[in-house]
Amino acid sequence: MTLVQLVAVLGFGIMAMVLAVVMAIGLLKVSEYSE
Repeated sequence: MTLVQLVAVLGFGIMAMVLAVVMAIGLLKVSEYSE
């Protein structure tokens, strides 16, 4: 694996984690408003 591939994989993983956190927070906010 080259350095470029490693950076791309790490960047994709970080973006996926950030997106998952944002979605989780969004679901929590929606569940709070729905009550």
